[in-house]
This record gives sequence, C-alpha cells and structure tokens, in this order.
Amino acid sequence: MKRVLTALLAVVVFASCGTIAKAAVDYSELGDTGTSVTQIQQKLYDLGFLVSKPTGYFGAGTQAAVTNFQKSSGLTADGKAGPATIKALFGSSSTTSSTTSSSATTTSSNDVLRYGDNNKYVTQLQQALYDKGFLTAKPTGYYGTSTRAAVTNYQKSTGLTADGKAGPATRKSLLGANYASLISSSTTTSTTTTNGDSSEINPGDKGAIVSTIQTKLKSLGYYTYSKITQFYGPITEVAVRAFQKANGLTVDGIIGAKTLSKLNSSSAISKSAATKTTTTAKTTTTTSTTASSSKTVQVLGASSSSNTKIEAMIAYAKSKIGSKYVWGATGPNSFDCSGLSTAALKSVGVSAPRTSSAQSQVSSWDKVTRANLQRGDLVFFHSSSRTVGHVGIYLGDGQFIHASSGVGRVTISSIDSSYYKRNFVCGRRVF
Repeated sequence: MKRVLTALLAVVVFASCGTIAKAAVDYSELGDTGTSVTQIQQKLYDLGFLVSKPTGYFGAGTQAAVTNFQKSSGLTADGKAGPATIKALFGSSSTTSSTTSSSATTTSSNDVLRYGDNNKYVTQLQQALYDKGFLTAKPTGYYGTSTRAAVTNYQKSTGLTADGKAGPATRKSLLGANYASLISSSTTTSTTTTNGDSSEINPGDKGAIVSTIQTKLKSLGYYTYSKITQFYGPITEVAVRAFQKANGLTVDGIIGAKTLSKLNSSSAISKSAATKTTTTAKTTTTTSTTASSSKTVQVLGASSSSNTKIEAMIAYAKSKIGSKYVWGATGPNSFDCSGLSTAALKSVGVSAPRTSSAQSQVSSWDKVTRANLQRGDLVFFHSSSRTVGHVGIYLGDGQFIHASSGVGRVTISSIDSSYYKRNFVCGRRVF
C-alpha cells in the first residue's frame, strides 16, 4: 500500500536522462505500483542495485535492491523506500540551512570528511577509530563503507548526530588535542584518488573510484555489465575475483594496494589472454608402471571457467538476497531452499534435481566434509526428521547463502551457528 506523505522532495535529479522534476515524497513498499515505483527502479538500475529494467511493480527484487542500497548508504535496511531513502537515491536541492553567514556555510561544508574521501586525514581518523575499537581493519586512507559505519557507531556512542560524516564536532571528540581544522590545510581533503597504495575498496562501496575500477576491468574484459554503475556490487566482485585469479593475486574480492597496482600496470593480464592459457583444462599425465602393465592417468586441473561459474552462481544468489521464502518457489522473486540452489545453478548452465535431498545424492558431485568446504560448494542440513531437508551455497569464511524458512527470505547465515553446525550433513562440489 502506498502512503503519500505531506512533505515534498524539492528537486529530483535523474542522472540517466538529465531531466529535473518535482515529486511528492512517496513511501513505497512491497506490492506498490505506479510511476514513483518506476522512478525508484530506474535509479536503482542506473546505480547497479537492480539488474532488471523498471516494471512499475515493487516486488521482491526491488525490495532486495532497496535493502542493499540502504545498507551501502548507512540507512535503516528495511526494504521500504521512505523519505530518507528517496533523498539518498535522488538527492535534493533543498540542502541549505540558516547560518549566521555564507562563510560559515562554506566552512561547515569543507571541514568535513565523508564517504569517498581518500587522504592522510582519513588515515588519522581511521587510526583513532581503530584505537578506540570502532574500526576492526587497520587504516587505509580511504573513507569507505566500513569507515562510515565506524563513524556512525562512534557518533551514536557519544551522543553526536549520527550521520556517518566526520565533521568538526566528531573529529574534535575523536582526536582531542590532535584535532585541526581541514580548512587551514593547503591540502584538498575531499578528493578521491583512483589509485595509490592506501586505498582499499570493498563490496558495498560506491563512488567515482568504483566507476574508474569498473572501466579498467571492462577494458580488460572482466567487467561485462552494460553500465558503469559506481557501485561495488556482486557483478563487480565477480570481475575483481576473476582478475585477481588470472593475475596471480589473492582472490578475496577486495581491491587493495596490490590489486590496484596490478590493475593500473601495463603488465595486467586481460581476460582474453588468461583464457588462452587457462580455460582449457590443464592435463597432467602421469605414468605408473606395474609388473604386468603400465597405464596413463590423466588428472584434470581446475580451469578458470569453473571459477568464473562459481562466482557467477554466487552473484546470482546474492542478487536475490531479501527475496521472499515461499515453499515450492523457484524464482525469480521468491524461492524455497532448493529452488534457490536450482536457479543459481541453472544461471550458469548446470541442471540439478529439484529437491535438497536429491541434490545431496548426486554422485557426480564430489562429497566433501565440513572441514574441506570451498567457495561454491552446496551445503546440506538435516531437517527435523533427520533426513536432508535444507540446502545452501557456501561462500567461504563460514558463511553460506540460502532461502531460509525461519527468516522468511533469502539471507546469509553462519555455518558455525549452533543449529547449522549441529545439523550439517555434507557438502557437494559441483565445479
């Protein structure tokens, strides 16, 4: 149901068409239809959060896209497009507030560290947050999603306005005697660099630096999406992981110093070059001789095409996060557990049995123990009847994605939680 609030959104800027229009601030949620839903979907599509084109219907896919946008923007992730989400999506020209002078407004605007900044002042801020336990990763100099969340949590804990921006009040509280106004410095503080050893870009980050990386990955053949979105989502993560694998880097999906350096170097290996040397299965021939005969054993090594399928399968599953759990559903907007695994496998050309029990018994997929799970393995669990009754896709680091009847939607859970640890049956390696 759509509820139109009394407030007006001053100016909505549509980057995709360059037009400006005034609109009422709508509260759009699951089940709504109309022009405002189409506008929201178009913006989410342009930013890379929504993979399908606008339909005007606020379904599970749109809800998941809104939720992911809210998470990346530090908003309450409820999947509903309320005033705060609309404003974050489209921006607003009504950003001025009464100040004592125009110079005060300028000072306030320029004396703030915010999302996308990349400089030594961010490093100083991160070090203080790290020392106080609000940031778990060491300083990188890049003001990304983790830094914004750490700033917001610090602000909440100290009674400051929790906006995720490090203005004078926040930095004075954090830095104490080490605080200095950014205005007095001759160094620009709000510039995002596109390379450099201090940057670290993670899934969920967004901004100009992400678009630069997407453009570079596209030129090398790894990023295949039609749009440069400025959002580090599942499609970009697949491209980054494929680039890292082809270039002999740690495959973690995080764009750190080594990945950035390689990406910007003339020695970066393109996808086409990597394909020539790795897509055909590597065959190692070993000959063992017995007393009566000798035989040749061919060992097929893992190909890069398998890794690409794993990442594409996971990207598909992640794109369905937030989709409603419905028993017997196989998508595209609702799933049960085996419906999700079947659809994810189908997205990369693999046919699978429909039920979790049947999938757990496919003998052509290697059976693996919990200790030997790898990213992309299917994981199976007992139901209350002690038969296999649930399946998910292993992501690594103890996490798996699945359509959960308990949560009521597609979500990511820990395989080490007491319930899943107790009911784990086995894994199956499809690739």
